[in-house]
Amino acid sequence: MSFRMSVEGFKCFDHLELDLSGLTLFTGFNGAGKSSAIQTLLLVSQSLRIAPNGDRIDLDGPLLHLGTAHEVARSASQGRIAISFEEDGVQAMWSLTAERRVRYLKVEKARFSADGVALDTIGVAAPLGHAASALCEKVCGLTFLGASRLFSNTAWPSPPITTPFGDVGKSGEFAPYWHFQIADEEVPEERRQPGEERTTVRGQVDAYLSQLFPGAMANTDQLLGSDLIRLDLALGSSGWVRPGNIGFGLTYAFPLIVAMLAARPGQLVIVDSPEAHLHPRAQSELGKIVARFAAAGVRMLVETHSDHFLNGVRLAIKQGSLAPSQAAIYFFGGASQQDHGVQKLNIDDSGEIDRWPPGFFDQAESDLGQLLGLLG
Repeated sequence: MSFRMSVEGFKCFDHLELDLSGLTLFTGFNGAGKSSAIQTLLLVSQSLRIAPNGDRIDLDGPLLHLGTAHEVARSASQGRIAISFEEDGVQAMWSLTAERRVRYLKVEKARFSADGVALDTIGVAAPLGHAASALCEKVCGLTFLGASRLFSNTAWPSPPITTPFGDVGKSGEFAPYWHFQIADEEVPEERRQPGEERTTVRGQVDAYLSQLFPGAMANTDQLLGSDLIRLDLALGSSGWVRPGNIGFGLTYAFPLIVAMLAARPGQLVIVDSPEAHLHPRAQSELGKIVARFAAAGVRMLVETHSDHFLNGVRLAIKQGSLAPSQAAIYFFGGASQQDHGVQKLNIDDSGEIDRWPPGFFDQAESDLGQLLGLLG
């Protein structure tokens, strides 16, 4: 089931249209538009959380801080921006205007349609009862985990009441809360780590962490008389310690594992640079883990610069854990090319990719060729 997103006149894009699969990878050069494409989803999501009945898309909020309207409108667009999402014949589209230095985009028109029947309004959310309201709820309820993680504290906060279920926070700050809340819930079989006998979230978090870091475990508890959650981690024979006293790779991966286990069926989980701070073997294993959750019905959108993570996904496809039709790769090649250099690459059932444009994970071969030339 494909989820289509499109944007016009936003930042570096004149026009961009992408189909998100069960697992979609955004790869490519720095500054080529990967984060900007993701921000279109985040902008609408945070506005639906802040003021669903409002008539503007907020540029500053719980998910993003993008500044003022003139900073995000493409100069050639004359202040006109359009964002739309579509799934199963249902579409939500917002026509927006950027009014100089205000910190929002004004909604000039919102069009919500289903099966060709359109309803035009001025607002962010589709009216209750309209088919597009479920699509708006899906965008509102996404989880975004950014590249920066905050895990040196001893105690962790509870999320605001408006936070969607399972949203671990863009810095992972609510992951201990969700781990504590759902630790004893049963995990559906298709999401379980193969070979792990424990079927609860607590057991599965430990199993997936151990797949990345042998012997890793996590434990959470509520501090007496407060809403704060304590997180302790263990690695091998280290015993329980606070996150600041253990390898940062473990604390970096913990929120993503919790987010995927907590996600509702069909929920969109967006993660930036999941490979950071991980050993190459762990990066590859994480690619396999993310692929498993995508196959189990969690829609995953991953921005990555890791060939090891990519190869983990390719291995999952070759081993039959994820169907090729459930995966998509977009390579962002830069503004000098058509469609801002965004190309869709295809994977077959043996894990092979149909083409490798220049700059697509080819640096190791390039460097090795130069080294062999020097050695020769």
